Amino acid sequence: MNEKTNMWGSLSSRAYGADAVFIPDYGKPEGIEFILVLTQNYPCFKTHPVLDTWQGYTTGRERFDSNSNMRVLGWNSDPDKNYWSFLYLPDNDDKCRLTAEFMAAETGRLDLRLRMENYSMEAREWRWDIYAAPIHTDELPGFELRENAGNDPAFSLCGLDWHIISPEMRFKSISAVDSSFWINFPVNVDAGSSLEAAKLRLRVEAEPVTVPAGNSRTISIAMNCVSGNQGIIGPTRPEIETPFSEELPYAHQWWEILHNRHYVRSFNSDAMTCRLFPAHQWGRFYIWDAGMTIIGALEESVTLAEEQLAEMPDPAVMKEDVFIGVGSFNPTCILAWWELYCLTGDKETLKCHYEHMKRLFLAFYAWPDLVPSLDHNGLIKSRNNRNGIDDYPPLVYCDGRIFAWDYKRTLPVNPDRQFRQAEQPGLTAMAIRYARILRLAAYVLGKDQDVDYLKVLIEISERSLNKDLWSEEHGIYAWRTEEDGLLPIYGLDGCYPMLSNSVPPERLKRITDHVFNPEGMWTKYGLTVVSQNSPYYRDKGYWNGAVWVPPQWFMWKALYNHGYMDKAEIIADRLLDLWERNHAEDLCCWEKFDIGSDGRGAGNSRFSGLSAPVISLARARRRPGRVQFGHDVLARYEVDDKQNSFAGVFHSPYDNRETGISVVLQPLTDYCLCRDGYEDVRLRSDKWGYMAFTVNLIAGKSIKVGVEP
Repeated sequence: MNEKTNMWGSLSSRAYGADAVFIPDYGKPEGIEFILVLTQNYPCFKTHPVLDTWQGYTTGRERFDSNSNMRVLGWNSDPDKNYWSFLYLPDNDDKCRLTAEFMAAETGRLDLRLRMENYSMEAREWRWDIYAAPIHTDELPGFELRENAGNDPAFSLCGLDWHIISPEMRFKSISAVDSSFWINFPVNVDAGSSLEAAKLRLRVEAEPVTVPAGNSRTISIAMNCVSGNQGIIGPTRPEIETPFSEELPYAHQWWEILHNRHYVRSFNSDAMTCRLFPAHQWGRFYIWDAGMTIIGALEESVTLAEEQLAEMPDPAVMKEDVFIGVGSFNPTCILAWWELYCLTGDKETLKCHYEHMKRLFLAFYAWPDLVPSLDHNGLIKSRNNRNGIDDYPPLVYCDGRIFAWDYKRTLPVNPDRQFRQAEQPGLTAMAIRYARILRLAAYVLGKDQDVDYLKVLIEISERSLNKDLWSEEHGIYAWRTEEDGLLPIYGLDGCYPMLSNSVPPERLKRITDHVFNPEGMWTKYGLTVVSQNSPYYRDKGYWNGAVWVPPQWFMWKALYNHGYMDKAEIIADRLLDLWERNHAEDLCCWEKFDIGSDGRGAGNSRFSGLSAPVISLARARRRPGRVQFGHDVLARYEVDDKQNSFAGVFHSPYDNRETGISVVLQPLTDYCLCRDGYEDVRLRSDKWGYMAFTVNLIAGKSIKVGVEP
């Protein structure tokens, strides 16, 4: 954050409506949250929760039919201009659009503009209410009412004098309310503390506003506690343009990333900080969601990516507590860190985060310890077998507890109905991938001892993975328990060894066939985690029977690692088509997409978390100048300023390998591909300018690659 005192930001962890948080002194726990709630009185009643609430695992846009669940979206945001906005849609179409625009350009003052557009056939009556409450207590310390109504209500709270000023809007009253009113504060089964029913908030209730059919109206409001400027005339607003339609679905996901941040105590110090979370519904940190979010965010802001990498939990500070309270402990931030380095080529990025990322990797590898023991077999286990795929059939089997999610048919559990610890191929593959990334980083940074140590861990894990977790019968890697041996229950994580380049050549085709089997895990909407021809497949599950973004990104990147560029393009395009179709229909950034419902979005509708890598795929396919390549390759490259040509040097320090490379230059243009000075391939870019090719690398040697018209 740029300002450190008397600053404003969209930093609420739980708001469903538009929010703004005032922080008197950044780094300290005090702050006041303001949430803007819209109610439509006529022609039909419509409102929404003040706080984001449990929406269920499988429900989608049908929830917006409820008269108490209006669609509210995090909208256009520009941190450099201290500007953010939200979009309210009372109907299932966009004939009525209400936009709340916030701008904090003056110390202590927030300017709010409400733009109400009614292009329906009926007049609309709308009412805006503001809920205000401290973020550090459930009480209202120092509350004193100074002016209760009119155009300039005023009150004291938390030692500050507040004025809410609007020449166009009159306010009826200010009153203290608790959080138990069932319409605006419905029960949230995922809330961390007694449903927050006792928390007090100030409700600033406004007079209703009527907008005739075919008309629009704009209202300005200033919220002020520090600035000496008590007038309504605020700073000149920036010209904020909504992107064109093809870019909007990805710009919107970036905006939701910016909105899905909250002001919370740091894992690594006593200070407060700004941290990512997947969606307001949960309002807390999940480590594997955070890493996937950074993979998308780094395409739009290197600075934000660097800040969030530094805020990852650190085993050096938290010790064994690092495994607790962060969701499934899978440090995908290591993938994001490497993607960031490959994007920028900045050696300081590697150096700054190297030791932190190494500690996270070692803890992941060694759980429940923080560093591997000498007799570690290289196969990865996790606390409660959690791998991020909540209703994964082998996880449910090992858990031993009956839990049906939204299924019509319950998944089987082990006969003893007792917990069974498993060694997992997916987590083992991720550990190998992290070790390979760290070994390359150690090579760049000249850490020879770490290079040798990581090489040993890689070899141990790959040997055990291929010896102990390979199912010859099913042609895939599988979970293993002490009680059962290999489980005959497998899924997409059994293909993740492709991501770590750990699959022997003779097994690679069988794994690839699983990935692209249209009766298996390959659907017309993308990859699902449980094979459709499996008796454990369910079409109304959470992950089971759905398409999520992370598996698409993992396998897309795996295909780069193997040089399967045609298949990588197919995975990317199928996901982008699915994302764009759903966004065009409801303007939501969905958590997942249900296969049994024609690929329609479901889960949380303002999700960033695990969905953010969709930006990564979109940029690799369409952003002029973007270069993407396999994991186990070091590269120095440049694209000329007009995106007409590309030149790079690629190097594999340890292995002979083929890697895929893609670049986006001018659209529909003929190019020559030169490898080590030889013009050996003709390429033609697609309508986005995208081209893909492969290079064969010899261990320890570099190859020059160029693409020119």
